[in-house]
Amino acid sequence: MSHSESNIDVVYIGRYNSGDNASGPEKAAQNIFYEHSKNNKTVFIEYFFDGRKYSIFKKLFGKETQSVSDNAEVYRLGLFRITPLLRKLKPRIIHLVTYERFEIVTLLYRVFSSVNVVYNIHGLIIYENNRLKETKRFYKWKDKVCEKLIIKHSGRLIFPSKQAVRKAKEFYNIDENKVSIIPHGVRNYSSVRIDNKILTGTIISNKIGFIKTIEFLNKIIDKVEFEFILNVIGDTSNIINNSKIKIIGYTKLNYNEFRVLLTKSEIFFSINQYDTFSISVAEAMASGCCVITTNETGMSGYINNKLNGFCVNFGDADTVIQILNELKDNQELRNNISNGASKIGGELNWNKVYLKYTQVYNDL
Repeated sequence: MSHSESNIDVVYIGRYNSGDNASGPEKAAQNIFYEHSKNNKTVFIEYFFDGRKYSIFKKLFGKETQSVSDNAEVYRLGLFRITPLLRKLKPRIIHLVTYERFEIVTLLYRVFSSVNVVYNIHGLIIYENNRLKETKRFYKWKDKVCEKLIIKHSGRLIFPSKQAVRKAKEFYNIDENKVSIIPHGVRNYSSVRIDNKILTGTIISNKIGFIKTIEFLNKIIDKVEFEFILNVIGDTSNIINNSKIKIIGYTKLNYNEFRVLLTKSEIFFSINQYDTFSISVAEAMASGCCVITTNETGMSGYINNKLNGFCVNFGDADTVIQILNELKDNQELRNNISNGASKIGGELNWNKVYLKYTQVYNDL
């Protein structure tokens, strides 16, 4: 691609991760980038993140390029390389697709250009850092300053759910005229089910604020009076024992392993007190799992009780037990909910979701 001759309308900036260990925001960033590159020459700019791997010189002046397709390139750049590339490309829009501190450099570029800045708010960093005790105070302060500046100086703020907007308003003055709500999408999930003799559920235990979730989960486990298999992706050390429940722990699963596990699970738990939008829940629904989630999570807006899943209030273990008992004894209900849940794959297909981004771009 000859950039001097290229018309780059949108430049994506954030963290590019196409591997099996991609986080939810990284999956979203990769898919938005991929969809845009189908019909547009596209550039993704990221940073030399790993300080143990890269030298100070590399983090300031380094440059690496990766050709993803004929239309798409990824640039890994040092801080002093970012502005010169933006000046060369002259994009109409800079889309910050994940939160990263280095993106502050792009705000400086914005001062001297007419570029529009779009920012995806997958979650509130200031809130999440306060729930992570291991985060050092200095880094919390840097994140607080950077997030505030990015939100203030972005022309368009994209949230994945109404819950995410409400949470942001607890910390920042959010201009409603700048807000768009666009959910995350799903891709390539099979709704072919594998029947189990024993009711089986899956939960991911490394979510932000999972200490409170563990307390809720343990309240549920303590009340279960029938045989049940619980797959736990992540830490199992604080989960209580119940002779009726067989807990199977998975330290880490790649993309395909997670897909296979979902086909073997009738139920997927997303019982967090905070989750702006869970791609894992959308993927579980697309796979035909009956999702039990809380009203506090972003995906709850896509759940119709007894039609494609269940929503409960956070901490309401009794209602969860009633749901589990009903599902255990009613195969027809499980089948109906599974069929209803799998339809989310069409509604939140990344091809359709991306069209919402094109509307945002066209409005700027």
